[in-house]
Amino acid sequence: MRLIYIRRLNFEGEKSSRERVMADDREKRRFPRLDSTHLISYTHFDDKDTPDEMGMGKTLDLSQGGVTIQAHRSFPANTGLEMVIALEDKLIRVKGRVVHSRAVGKELYDLGVCFTEVQESDQGLLMEFFQKMSPTQGPSPR
Repeated sequence: MRLIYIRRLNFEGEKSSRERVMADDREKRRFPRLDSTHLISYTHFDDKDTPDEMGMGKTLDLSQGGVTIQAHRSFPANTGLEMVIALEDKLIRVKGRVVHSRAVGKELYDLGVCFTEVQESDQGLLMEFFQKMSPTQGPSPR
């Protein structure tokens, strides 16, 4: 199976993912964010913790503590999501809480989600991915 990576089009005046990452760095986040697009499936849970909707989207950025996803549906803050994120040829399963939702187009939303539960094996895959994707620090000293 071959994954196709999609670049997000910017609307006039809208910050790009890279600009958001730079702003995030200035906010001194606990985990650095990586501008990274991946397919994602989710199940949303209402405020009574009952599953009420399933859907698909894509990540805009990813960290070890959370993700920004783009979906065709908005969800209220503090409601839960169970997500499956495709990292290259691996799938990781995480639970999270919606922190914010922002309309970016007609029926298109950016959702900020912080992870609330990540299994140890999936956390390991996430750490491996970040190590692989982090820029090299130059040649190793001899």
